[in-house]
Amino acid sequence: MADGRVLLLKDSVKEEPNLAVTLLRGLALPRDYDQVPTDLLPGLGETGQAALKAYDKAAKVSAERERYRTDRDNFRTKFKISETQLQETDAEVEKLKKELAEAKAAASTAEAVVEKMKKEEKEKMREADAKGYEAGIKRAALDILRRPIRW
Repeated sequence: MADGRVLLLKDSVKEEPNLAVTLLRGLALPRDYDQVPTDLLPGLGETGQAALKAYDKAAKVSAERERYRTDRDNFRTKFKISETQLQETDAEVEKLKKELAEAKAAASTAEAVVEKMKKEEKEKMREADAKGYEAGIKRAALDILRRPIRW
């Protein structure tokens, strides 16, 4: 400052009531300007500019903080959705594994039944063939016996 006086945080408005008015220049009445000591005016301008810069920085920091908070909340929401989808997918995989095991068991049972039926059918065919063979032999023997013998 031009007069060498620096405003500090410990400066009190109670001790210098016009200090607050000067800081609020846009709201101060013209008669209040006259009551401010002239040696404080240059420093108050610099202090006001510094306060505006600090306010701008604080506003930017606050906006960034809010953006980060929003991003964090969005990521949390996406993470929860992904986690839910993962759990649903895991449950679906388990369900499909059970269905696959049941299908394999049913296929195995069906194969066993088919094999059993094939064996039974083969056995019936053998019995039929054997009976047919025996019947054929008996029929042939009877035919031979019925024919007159020619010598």
